[in-house]
Amino acid sequence: MIYLPEPPFCRNLLLKACLAWLRQNRRLASTLDLAPRMDNYVVATATYRSATNRIGGTYSFNYDLGRDTLLTSRIMAYYNVQCCGFAVEYQTYNFPQGTTAFPVAKDRRFNFSFTLSGLGTFSNFFGAMGGSGLQ
Repeated sequence: MIYLPEPPFCRNLLLKACLAWLRQNRRLASTLDLAPRMDNYVVATATYRSATNRIGGTYSFNYDLGRDTLLTSRIMAYYNVQCCGFAVEYQTYNFPQGTTAFPVAKDRRFNFSFTLSGLGTFSNFFGAMGGSGLQ
């Protein structure tokens, strides 16, 4: 295993941001059209953490340029102390329309977790607090 240290400018950053453009060429098996589909996405993430990593959070999204749709959005925040911590997360999904693979158009999820030092992390399963309904 090769160890590569982080460059000096990456250490102890309080705010990190990333922006990417993804291009995907694929064929859809569920349609009769055999022409490949070109998908273009913008993915962005911004993360903040305190110098002691006691508080922090992340916001990220995935935007489909071809459909002009915000596909996913996620915001997460956490608070840690010496023996325990708490985190909350809210996610939204906009699923593609016109296919039977996704029976709902949108899904929203609210997740939370507790961390106890020496025991582990406890959270709600599958975003059960947020529920999902037909919109």
